[in-house]
Amino acid sequence: MRKHKSEFEKSSNNGEDCCDADADANNGNQQRENSSRKSNAVAVQPTIRSVLKRKDPYPASHPRKMCADEKLVKLITARYLPFSLVDYHEFIEYSNELNPQYIPSNRKIFTTVMLPKMYSDMKNKLICILRDTHVSLTADAWTSAAVESFLSLTCHFIFMNELKRVILDTPLLKNGHSAPILKETIETILVDFGIEKRNVVSLTTDNEATMVCLGKDIGIPWFGCYCRLINLVMNDIFHPTSAQKAKEKSNSNVYELLQPIIELIQNVKKIVTFFHSSTLAAEALKREQSASDGENELILVQECDTRWNSMYLMLERFHKLSTAVACVLIQMKTSLPTFTYADIQLMSKVITLLRPFKLATDKLSGSKYVTISMIIPTTN
Repeated sequence: MRKHKSEFEKSSNNGEDCCDADADANNGNQQRENSSRKSNAVAVQPTIRSVLKRKDPYPASHPRKMCADEKLVKLITARYLPFSLVDYHEFIEYSNELNPQYIPSNRKIFTTVMLPKMYSDMKNKLICILRDTHVSLTADAWTSAAVESFLSLTCHFIFMNELKRVILDTPLLKNGHSAPILKETIETILVDFGIEKRNVVSLTTDNEATMVCLGKDIGIPWFGCYCRLINLVMNDIFHPTSAQKAKEKSNSNVYELLQPIIELIQNVKKIVTFFHSSTLAAEALKREQSASDGENELILVQECDTRWNSMYLMLERFHKLSTAVACVLIQMKTSLPTFTYADIQLMSKVITLLRPFKLATDKLSGSKYVTISMIIPTTN
């Protein structure tokens, strides 16, 4: 009985060991299966966009939103974009595509809060820079499309060895633009920016009578715009009545010299006006250019009395396109004046005559270098 009992216990122990081994094997398989599932779960990661979409939009006081709004204000002001841009549905979608958490502030916040703050900060920085700094001023009175008078005052100064310029202010002139009003307006702007008159080296304006009176009364060294003077001289010489005035003064040599040139310029202006008012003629001119040389399609330039060098630019472009223009005029059978070979030769001489004035105007119109010292050498 003892022997059978011991064998029975031994066999029982062996059975338990087998069960334990089977359990361990099952546990191992289960662990491997779980680890395999975990590895597969890690492989499928959520995208950044899906994570961001689960987050709420930035609050108004969030640093990221404030920084993005400031950058947007700089973009709008630097590139003269409309503030309504921030309300466009397409722009909001674009911003959301870049960062779903960022929603631009509305236009009212930009115009009533952020823009005034940005202006105030920039103005304070400029006041610190201009303190005890010698500056030069340029002033220009102009009229808007709404028939309102404004005065733009620009300040030029050297900062960190570079010539800088900044528009100080463009106030509305409600009471006209006489010399006393302009003087008071400029002095008010100077006080507002902490600029003392003793630190103003010069004031440059155009050569109109009002501005000349302003230069005499304001107590600042005044200079008339030399480029404006060149433009006035050119307009006066080639004015349609200049030849007649010379004839009335019995100056026959001047009359004989100016009359053909003035007639030539007037005929060119008539043809340019025709091409600007006729879409058929403009399209025909483009086709003629494409068929002849295949170069870039150019358009004729019209003269404008207030735009510097516009007469030179008009004649130069017309001379370049003279062959194509002649072909179009013949095809359309217009009653406009035609040009002979002698006329084209005279036009070339007039262009050569006007070119130095164009180069001088371009050189003296620079804003990144001092120009007043170049007037006498350029004139001589």
